[in-house]
Amino acid sequence: MRTHMFTIERHQHAVGHGFFHTASVHAHGGPRFNYVYDCGAKKDKTILAPAIAAYLESLGRSVIDLLVLSHFHDDHVSGLDRLLARTKIDTVIIPYIPDAERLLLVAQLLTHPAAGWDDVALPADPEKWFRSRGVDRILSVYPSDETSSTADGPEQSPEPRQNGGKELGWELRLGSEKGQVLKTDDDSFSDGSPVVLTHEHMGVLEFLFFCWNAKEQADRYKKAIMHETDKTPTELLHPDQLLLTLHNASLRKKIVKCYRDVSRKRLNWTTLCLRVGPAGSIYESRYSLVRCGTGPTPLLIHRMDTSEGAWLGTGDLELADPKISSAFFERYAPHGPVRTLSLPHHGSHKNFDGELLSLLKPSVVFATCPPKSRYHPDEKVVRAVSGTGTVFLKVDESVESQLHESVCLCRS
Repeated sequence: MRTHMFTIERHQHAVGHGFFHTASVHAHGGPRFNYVYDCGAKKDKTILAPAIAAYLESLGRSVIDLLVLSHFHDDHVSGLDRLLARTKIDTVIIPYIPDAERLLLVAQLLTHPAAGWDDVALPADPEKWFRSRGVDRILSVYPSDETSSTADGPEQSPEPRQNGGKELGWELRLGSEKGQVLKTDDDSFSDGSPVVLTHEHMGVLEFLFFCWNAKEQADRYKKAIMHETDKTPTELLHPDQLLLTLHNASLRKKIVKCYRDVSRKRLNWTTLCLRVGPAGSIYESRYSLVRCGTGPTPLLIHRMDTSEGAWLGTGDLELADPKISSAFFERYAPHGPVRTLSLPHHGSHKNFDGELLSLLKPSVVFATCPPKSRYHPDEKVVRAVSGTGTVFLKVDESVESQLHESVCLCRS
């Protein structure tokens, strides 16, 4: 019986107040599949830019096969332009965001007097922004309790992707390893449908999403905007109208005023979480390592020979809200423990729920944070994590704090 082995390498870059996670999976003796979750930081030029440059150098001539964005705040997306300027991204997956919240994101940016078109173009029209930079496949994930005109497609025979005339054997399929291949003309799918990465028709990794859509907040903002401007968010976001808006001091003030009125009620922002783990229970983990630092001998933080090696990123999800945490745990808890967990919003206590630890049983928990901050991560959150015996790590701006994980999967 033939044994199939796959190696996963994950890297949490030390970019301080931001998030930049890169990973690859490869079949032994075969090509890599590269994916990224978020690419942004407050210190974009001094901290994030060198991290992006080092990552791109490690890619060589390879492309980024998949980019997933948790949300459109600057500390999670500020490096995208730099990333796309130097490499090709095959597929982008983003959370579905209604027009009202997209305008709300624009309004937040407009609170900065110097904000212009380059700043607001991405949240105003993400699909157009990515297409203008050479991305052909942009997919939105919507919450499974909402409906969409795009349904999960029927199963179909494998159609391996081509790259420069060479079959890579990697495919992204919706629902299962025999599901529909994600195509350029797809536009959205439910977060209840996993995306399965297959290699030569065999499921390898499962990308399981959870999208929290801030519908109540968006509805409040839409109502406020229509009252102030007599226009809908959709009308204001039309490219021709948006350009006029940016040059109209009165309209800018009204859009910002509505943002400030809504923000007094504590904003929830749409966030897309990502769990990456083996596709099914038929894999055996030969080893799973978490190391910290750089150089030939980084510090070994954790080793486990029986863990399935799942990783979970939470973006800025506001888990302190019971409605959000209930839906989040309903999605992820049935899938078993995770190997590594990122705390939402840099370890803020306003985004923390202690059931993260009891229900998901992570072996390693980390927070991306500034080097010196009272609230990121919050001391109460650190104590809660450390009190369970779970390894807690801060990934700040120091290269000694960056994390690297290696997982070897085996399937007979």
